[in-house]
Order: sequence, then C-alpha cells, then structure tokens
Amino acid sequence: MVEGKQCVCHARVNKHVQAGEFAPGDFANVCVAMTRKSSHKPVHFLKGAYPFLLHQMQRRAHKIADVVRILRVYARWPSGLMKQTTMIVAITAQLSVEALTGLADQELAQVLASLASLCGSREYPYREGIAVFHRAEPVIISRIPAMDHGSLSRIVFAYNVHGLGDGRLYRLLLDRGLEVVSAMSPRQLSNCLKVFGEQLCSRKVQRTEGWSSEHHDGKMGPSTSTTEPTWFYDAAEVTVVRKIREFKSLDVVETIVGYAHARTGSTQLWAVLVEATNHRITIFNAEQASMLCWAFAVVRTGAKLFPQLQVTALERLNQFSAFGLTNMLWAFAVMKKLDPDFCEPILAVLTPEVVSSDSRCALLFPTLRELQAVHPDFDPAGTERYLGYCRSHFWDLQLSTAPSDELMTSISDTLVQIERPGVGMYDFDGFLVDVWVPGIKAAILVSTRANMQARSQTPTGEAILRHRHVMRGTRGRVIHVWDQEWYEMDSQERATFLRERLDRWYEEDQNVEKGQGAPEGSTESVPTPKRIPVEPIPGEVELLKKLQERMKEEVEIGSALTPGLCAGSPQEMARNIRRQRRAAKRWKEIDTPEDEPARLPWEAKMWVKERKTRHGGARGSK
Repeated sequence: MVEGKQCVCHARVNKHVQAGEFAPGDFANVCVAMTRKSSHKPVHFLKGAYPFLLHQMQRRAHKIADVVRILRVYARWPSGLMKQTTMIVAITAQLSVEALTGLADQELAQVLASLASLCGSREYPYREGIAVFHRAEPVIISRIPAMDHGSLSRIVFAYNVHGLGDGRLYRLLLDRGLEVVSAMSPRQLSNCLKVFGEQLCSRKVQRTEGWSSEHHDGKMGPSTSTTEPTWFYDAAEVTVVRKIREFKSLDVVETIVGYAHARTGSTQLWAVLVEATNHRITIFNAEQASMLCWAFAVVRTGAKLFPQLQVTALERLNQFSAFGLTNMLWAFAVMKKLDPDFCEPILAVLTPEVVSSDSRCALLFPTLRELQAVHPDFDPAGTERYLGYCRSHFWDLQLSTAPSDELMTSISDTLVQIERPGVGMYDFDGFLVDVWVPGIKAAILVSTRANMQARSQTPTGEAILRHRHVMRGTRGRVIHVWDQEWYEMDSQERATFLRERLDRWYEEDQNVEKGQGAPEGSTESVPTPKRIPVEPIPGEVELLKKLQERMKEEVEIGSALTPGLCAGSPQEMARNIRRQRRAAKRWKEIDTPEDEPARLPWEAKMWVKERKTRHGGARGSK
C-alpha cells in the first residue's frame, strides 16, 4: 500500500515537472524532498527532472541558496547526472566570488565538500570545480578566525581530496583547529588529524623550524606561525583518549595514520590506540589493515598486532592493492617479523609491471634489502630483479625527505675544515647516505624532524631500515648527526665531534694495513649481525600448504564448497591459526625486543611440564 502511494506521488510530481508548473524555488524544495529517502527512488526522479532543472540553471533562475541545495542533492546522488558535466558547469558558473562571500560559513563548507565528493572521478573531471576552490580561498582565509569546528572539518576535507590549497591556508586552518579541537566529533577529529598529518609529511604545512639556521641567526620569515604544528596533535590527545569508545573503525585508522604522518604522540596515546585496534582487528578491510601496519611501523609500536594482521593479509590477499601489499611487507621488515613463507605469496601477487609503474611501491626496495640480509637464501635472482624495478622510485622518495641544503653545506664545510672531505647525497646500495667519507668509508646520517618522532626523539621506521643496511655495509662506521644538536654547537665543537670518530677509524685502517689489528679500546666497529631466524607458529606452514592444495582440488573438481561449511575450509583453517596464536598469548606475548629472536611458549620447559602433567592427569582419571 505504501509503495503504491509513493508511485502515485512520483507520477504526479513528474507530471507537474514536465508541465513546467514549478517555480524555481519550489522546484528546489521538491528536489530536496524527493531525494530525502532512498525509498522515494531519488535517482529515477533526478533523471526525469534533469532537462527541466538544467534549463532553469542555464537561465540562472535559481537563487544562490537553492543552487547550494541542488548541488548537495547531486553530491548525494551523483547517478542522477547521467555522466553529464553540463549541470556541473551551470552550477559552478553561478558560484562567483560575490556569491560565495554572501554564503554563511556552513553553506560555504557544504558547497566545497559537495564539489570535492562529486568532482574528480572519471565521469566528472575536476576542472569544472577547481575554479570554485580558487575563488573561495581568500573568502575562507578571511573567515578562519571565527569558523566553527564543523565548517573547519568540511573545508579541510574538501581541499585535501584533490591536493588543493597552499601552505598558508593549511597553516591557518591548523591554528584554528587548535582552538576548537575539544569540540570536534570523532569523525571530524580523525579527518583533521589525517589531513594535517599528510600535509606535514609532504611539507606543505611548514613546521616551525625552531632549530634551523634562520632561527639560529635570530631571523624569522613573515609567514612563520608562532605555534608548533604538533601542538594540535598534543591538544587532540585528550579528546582522543576521552572519546575512543565512540570511534568507529575508520576513525581509529585515520587517527593512527594522522599521528604516524605527524611523527608524534605520547606513549600513553599509542597504548590506547593499540588497544582500540586490537578490539576491532577482525573488522578492518584490506586497505585499512595495510595503513595500520604502515603507521605502527613508522612509530615502531604495536608489535603484538602483527601476527593477527598477517593472518588478515593471507585471508584477503586478492583484496589488497599493490602499494598496500608493499607497505605491509615494509612494516613487517621494520618490526623484524619477515617470514619467507609470508613473503612468497605476496611477491607472487606483485607483478613487475605494477611495481615498475607505480611510484607508491617504493617501499618494496628497503624491504627486499632487509629480506636479503635476514634470509639470503630466499630467491636471490627474483629479489635482485624486483630491486631493479623499484630502485628509482625509492631514490625519489628519499630525495623528497632529504635534509635542507643549509644543513648539508654546514656539514660539508666542517669536513673540509678537518681535512676529511665528503660526498653529499651518496648512493649506498640504493639508500641515500647524506654524506659519505670515501677515504675512511664512513657514513654520516642526518636525523631531522622528518625521520624522528617529535615526542620521544627516536628514529622512525624509515630511518631504522637505512641504519641497519648502512651499519652492515660499513661495519658500524656510521655517525648520526641530529640537526637540533648540530645547530646548538659552534664551528669548533662541530669539527671536534666529527674529527674524534673519523680519526679513530682512520687509525684502525692504518693498523690493519700494518698487520697490527684494531686497537683494544675501539668500540665503534660493530661486527656484522648474525642471521636471526623468524620462527613461525608450528603448523602454520602446513595449514597454508593444505589450504592451497584444497583450493586447487576444488577448482579442478569443479565443485567448490561454500566457504565455511566444512571443517577443512579456508575459513576454518584461518580460525585454527588464530586459535593457536591466542593460546600462545596466554603463556607469553609474541612480542620480543628488537635484537632478540622470538621465543614461543612451546619452547619453554614450564609449558612442556604442565602439558605432561595435564595429559598424565587425564590418563589417571581414565
């Protein structure tokens, strides 16, 4: 009965539309009312009303408020445009600077958010909407000091979707966000954390270079903000911890990724985020799982989640994108959890064409270097081939985060002063060494805000992998220069800092040439680390092989079983793996320090003793 009434209402409205009986203002009200619920068949209505609405838009018969409402309707139901850009052109032509200035903050934010979600796809190129964003930018800048948190979040989302907006705009939005962060909802807060983190990582929002040469000389640019960008993240910690139970899975992922991009966050905050992830570990999709792995590896925390994320990756292998798989492998390499049985199926999915053409797969290069060092017997020819595919992408990625020219010039001048000239931007097996001293074969690695965490002042995952590889290749001859300490030292202290280490290694080389060996007091030379095997869960390899054989048999027979109906199904095998991991956690966490191999509970004597006692008691009762 209800469906019949809706059909009659639909027919009557279409009849009035075709007769042209609606005034422009009334027509906008009808569009909003007929598209409020999906049961009203809004796409069908919009397709029928498209020619009449387009005629009114081209004649500019609607007021600007009605134009905004119609734009929101099409942003919610883009199929009503029928892949035609004429309507978007007609709408954006009316959004002039004067029209945008007359809108309230909320309406202006809704216009930009609707254009951002509607434009940019294959059907609707973004060139029709980009002009509106350029017109709105000066209006937004003038209103930012009094903008509410809802409008701020929408504008941040709209400008970030397609990479619009300059550094000044984002910096003003960040400063305003610091003032209204406590009033944001979980969705608004996670969106702002992710966007501002991406802008900080891409250096679009310039950090307050408190330790740069300009600051050291007492100079400050005219556009430099008085606040530190990480203050927004520090202020957001209280809100995140207080509202973490209200966060949905997407909110948790974006919050974690935002803090990872910003390279900040206290230990207590990351503990809360790890627990929130652990509670939702089974509901994350493939893209979210890869983002979580990458974020936790950047800050090097949450190691106990990686065994469960590994099972998720194997279960949903075909749902991952190429760069998602490379990010996940890179995260496992940083956390020292690379397993050949885990790498083999992932590398089989990554085709050479995808790796060589997608610059986002750059992190595969350091991952394979770490795999060569930990497991040298793992397909040497195939590993070298894949290294060649992604080497140039990784080099470009390192150049984008290289230290400033002023800092590099200062280090080079100091080396010339102590008569140890170096080579800047040196290619060391694909890794960028900031300064290479060829005579002594020593590397100088610069630690900046880009590769260090702001709160703990510890290196990030990218710096860790570079440090490991260079340490192996130079036998420990690595000098870490922290930019903050470097700018605090005068020229004499800098020269002494470098001379002490370089002269010591030079004396070692001279003694080796004379056959005397290294001096007893030398502690800088570090031997090549031993290979640390990563021991998988017992039975995991057999289960995976059995899973592959089972799937092959089902394909050959042609009678594939419905997933989850039999005890030997892939889903049941994955559950068995998770049960084994949960049983292991009852005895001991599979989370060990970086330099120690994983020791599983069944290696402990107490576990064997209790198992014998348990089985012995069962036999006695029989």
